[in-house]
Amino acid sequence: MLYVMVQFRVKEGHVQEAEKLIRDFIDNIRNNEPGTLAYQSFQFNHDIQEFVHLMCFTGEDADEKHKDSPYIKQFVDTLYPLCESEPRFHHLGLVAEK
Repeated sequence: MLYVMVQFRVKEGHVQEAEKLIRDFIDNIRNNEPGTLAYQSFQFNHDIQEFVHLMCFTGEDADEKHKDSPYIKQFVDTLYPLCESEPRFHHLGLVAEK
């Protein structure tokens, strides 16, 4: 399993646009990526401009399929200009789970 977290903050006035992009993006993942076991998007309750995405892939192949998809390029090209700075990616090591 491969776990990834992405953090980003959108510019003021672009939250609703970002939310729609994210929902459409996750729909594409749901419909096209069986190797992506989970892809979740969260907003901070105290700061709705701040987002965190959590991903779980079956392995490197699933992650590569995700990275090479045409819809990720469209998502990145559209989302990144809405962000205050480039999203920060973190690869996570699992310590424990239920």
